[in-house]
Amino acid sequence: MTKRFCDHRDWKEIGKVPKPDEALKSGDYQAALNGFAMEHLLAFRESRTMTSDDSMIGFGATLWLLGDLYGAALIWARVCDETIKGRYTHSSNGTFKGGLLLWFASVWLKKGDWQKKPDFLVDNLHDLADTHLEKLLSKKRSVMGVGIAASIARHLRGEMDFGKVEAEYSDVSLFRERQQTMALFYAGVRAYEQGNRKETLRFWSQVSEPKNSLVEIEYYLLIAERNRLSGS
Repeated sequence: MTKRFCDHRDWKEIGKVPKPDEALKSGDYQAALNGFAMEHLLAFRESRTMTSDDSMIGFGATLWLLGDLYGAALIWARVCDETIKGRYTHSSNGTFKGGLLLWFASVWLKKGDWQKKPDFLVDNLHDLADTHLEKLLSKKRSVMGVGIAASIARHLRGEMDFGKVEAEYSDVSLFRERQQTMALFYAGVRAYEQGNRKETLRFWSQVSEPKNSLVEIEYYLLIAERNRLSGS
């Protein structure tokens, strides 16, 4: 039994490695989501300790798009917990993204028609997201790779006008596109939290299909939720 647990076999010896990008290109959206979910799970398997928040954040986004909204929220809440404990040493968004996504999830679960869990759970998720962002924003030393994420966090918390966030966009087209996608997504989230669905759609209508190969996961969340809001 001990030998089996210590035997770190390559997944290729056991099962078929998913290729979600191919499924996405072929138009098989469900297969792509299933593939991304498995891909993120395999990333967990490859390391006993996760030093980056990227895989868990991506897995949460996949769960959301698969329809497991509470599962996604709980994954992002775990990211926040791990960040506060100092477990991550690498992050593409300065560990802000877990809190930003948890804020989005808590707003959607609170305002949406699908709510099946008690209010106190949703409120706790929002409080956790707020506490997470506040702790990062109050750090005396800047956090790793923060970029524009800190300003987006301040905007969600009502501490910064959206125009000031826009003023921080990079002049480099790749970075600018990714920053704009994130900023417009969360501006829509803030408007939705304030009960202004029309304003949410106005912000989100400004996001078009990405021209660059690197795409923020908020783009896929935005498209899914924009379609739902537009059709309801």
